[in-house]
Amino acid sequence: MLMGCDMATLEQFLRRGELGPIRPGMTESEVKEVLGPPSIWSNGKVHLMAYGALQLAFVHHSGAAEGELEEIGLRFIPECAASIEAPPPPVWPLEDFDALSARTTFDDFRKFLDRVGLSKDADADSQVREEEMQVLFIPPASWITFHGDRLFSIHFFDSAPPKKQISLSVSEDTLNQLKKLARQSKKSVSAICAEWIAQRANELQYAPEGVGSRE
Repeated sequence: MLMGCDMATLEQFLRRGELGPIRPGMTESEVKEVLGPPSIWSNGKVHLMAYGALQLAFVHHSGAAEGELEEIGLRFIPECAASIEAPPPPVWPLEDFDALSARTTFDDFRKFLDRVGLSKDADADSQVREEEMQVLFIPPASWITFHGDRLFSIHFFDSAPPKKQISLSVSEDTLNQLKKLARQSKKSVSAICAEWIAQRANELQYAPEGVGSRE
């Protein structure tokens, strides 16, 4: 069942992943009925649909005819600079933050969180500042990334698992290599390490017995 023409707000997006009429769990057909044909379409393991700076990822569940919307993102990056000013009207501009753009600063965003009562929910332990990247996690599943002091992207993951922090030690040479990779990929060092650890853990979980063991 499709939704009406709700006004999109950043607060609802951060809290529940709702971006106007777009909500997690919608099928690909439902999204296209609301927003029209996407400007970019990728039919890989995860189906991706892009409407300018609006990025949507769909996951197919067993027995389902279509993928269900699992990740909703707004990307404020140079290649999206022209289109971020006018994503599909049903989701833009945001009623409670109509000036949201790549010029939005970290402090501007924190002031907004204060105004809507989300600052107390922001996970301080998940706020990292490394090199030029800053990442802020707002439970249950919102990630806001800044490049330097400017807004880079906002994502909501419908099935994002709870995050826990760990600490580890690496050599100075390894750390310098990680920082270089982080700059190239426009991610934080923490984000890169978390991705690699999660990928390796999944590989070992389903690997034949003995694989990966040094015994």
